[in-house]
Amino acid sequence: MTRQRDEGKRKRKRQHTCVKNKFEKLQLTEKNKEDDNRNSDEKVTVTRLTLSCTKREEFYDKFLNYESIENYLRKMKQNYPDTIDIIELGKSKQGKSIYLIAITEDLEFTSSNEPKFATFIEAGLNGEDIFAVSNALFIIDYLCKNPNIVKVMDYFIVPCSNPDAYEMFIKDNIEKTSSETAKLTCPNVKNSKRSNDASSKIRNTKTNKAENKNSIQTDLTLNFPVILGVNNMKQIPSDLFIEKIKVWKENFDCSCPETIALIKGIFSYQFAIKLFISLREGGEFISYPFGFTSNITLMHDCIKQVAQKGKFAIKQRNFQCGTINELQGLVYGHLIDFLKLEKASMKFLYNIHVHKPISNYEDELKNIISYGCQIMECIQRMSITVFKTYTDMVGNKKVETEYIKFRRD
Repeated sequence: MTRQRDEGKRKRKRQHTCVKNKFEKLQLTEKNKEDDNRNSDEKVTVTRLTLSCTKREEFYDKFLNYESIENYLRKMKQNYPDTIDIIELGKSKQGKSIYLIAITEDLEFTSSNEPKFATFIEAGLNGEDIFAVSNALFIIDYLCKNPNIVKVMDYFIVPCSNPDAYEMFIKDNIEKTSSETAKLTCPNVKNSKRSNDASSKIRNTKTNKAENKNSIQTDLTLNFPVILGVNNMKQIPSDLFIEKIKVWKENFDCSCPETIALIKGIFSYQFAIKLFISLREGGEFISYPFGFTSNITLMHDCIKQVAQKGKFAIKQRNFQCGTINELQGLVYGHLIDFLKLEKASMKFLYNIHVHKPISNYEDELKNIISYGCQIMECIQRMSITVFKTYTDMVGNKKVETEYIKFRRD
């Protein structure tokens, strides 16, 4: 009995030892796992990935001089040869080329073939509207990189209509003083002869600069023919009429090569143009004809509706829309007024004032991209709306036969 009892105790002790060992082994395993996890957490490293991105264009954060604009347009032609074409409309007074940029799916369009509808965009009639020119360059860049948009309408764009005044404004207000001028005005010149030569050069430079400024017309926004007598002018006070017509008369130059080139470009593609837009500055609004009278009944409210579509696309800013006369008062010589009376088939004509008057251009460089996106969205909405008004649900083109009616109250 004693032997059996001792043997049972030893057996139970062995079982207990075996269970204990298994438990300790399990604890050690769990501890090792925790240590491994802790060590792995401590050894976690972050690898920085270098992602490729779209190359920023030069005009994204600076205002380009006219030579840089020409180089940019040539580069776009080289990069997108099947989408973009560069057409020279004429020369400025100082011999700078004035370009029209055609962006389309098919560059073989002609006036004899049935064309797609087109949107014509002009910018920079006022040489000081450098933000408008930057917006035009942004639109060219956007359309080339997003070709699906031109499947609906073609785009004809004159990015800088007044290159002489634009170049002069860039040099006088944006670019830094050249090193050559700095050397001429250096006070440490000891040689009196060199000093006299430098002084004469400065005087000649100032004289030439003044002559160039006198020959350059900075603002061409009102340099277009006026047609009187198409509205009831008795309602306009005589003193106001004389004041406004005098402003137009003193600025009008019928032989101005810049306006002649622009009109040539517009009339060359009038068979396709259904939407015309002039980009300007001096406010944040969209205006449409007319400026010389308020007593006009338009055949359709769709002209105002197209402007409202563009206005609602710009959500970040408080844009307005209305006739030129409503927003700016009595004005003579606007391009869209001239086109509306000269070619009644161009029904949808607008001025888009892209920016309020600017006091510090350096502070506005950061807004070039955001404002460009807003104006592009605005124009795209307007283009789609115009396209829909000229087509039915099947896509058949309508023939516009309505004309303008003036109230002669």
